[in-house]
Amino acid sequence: MRAVDTAARRDCPPKPLFGLDPEAVAEISMTLTVILADMFALYVKTKNFHWHMSGSHFRDYHLLLDEQSAQILATIDPIAERARKIGGTTLRSIGQIACLQRLPDNDAEFVSPAAMLTELRNDNKWLTAYMREAHALCDEHSDVATTSLLEVWIDEGERRTWFLSEVIEHQTTEPNTGTRAKNMAHLAKKPKAAKGRRKDSPSPLRSTDREHIDDLLDDALQGTFPASDPVAIRGD
Repeated sequence: MRAVDTAARRDCPPKPLFGLDPEAVAEISMTLTVILADMFALYVKTKNFHWHMSGSHFRDYHLLLDEQSAQILATIDPIAERARKIGGTTLRSIGQIACLQRLPDNDAEFVSPAAMLTELRNDNKWLTAYMREAHALCDEHSDVATTSLLEVWIDEGERRTWFLSEVIEHQTTEPNTGTRAKNMAHLAKKPKAAKGRRKDSPSPLRSTDREHIDDLLDDALQGTFPASDPVAIRGD
């Protein structure tokens, strides 16, 4: 009996894993594969901008994008394994990623820091919207596990969007640092020296000062000084 049962099971096609019907497996695995292609595209773009960041906030933005790219990379393997776990297939090549991705690449020679952050903010918003659609599909097919995973990835996408949005908003409310620097430089300028006199030369004496010095010299020659004069030189 056991040999007959084994042969019968061998001849019958395997049942879908976790009770999902073949249609659900095909739809969910394909949806996850497309999201995976978008994740790869966003990861490479985030790394691209991380490497080519510039400007006065280089360190802060460089580290922020490094953190975000690491978070995106950490989702890639679980997405692919989930598609395989339910009985579907996943990505096989870079070419397949290029065919399936919906988030665009950016091969520009130079992208300003503000444009980098804005583009990544928009890409994360789109990716989150795609994952919400996948969440609804999984919920429709009662795929509880994939639905739960998507909720975590949606939360991470919203967090990346939030961080980028706050940085962009802060940029737009900052004062014009270039104008302020020019104003500070203008205030720091020293007044120009008068023509015909060195910059480090003392100011010319006033006529009253000359008269006072002349009086003191006359008194010195005569050996007498005014008692109230603070600079009077008294002999022994």
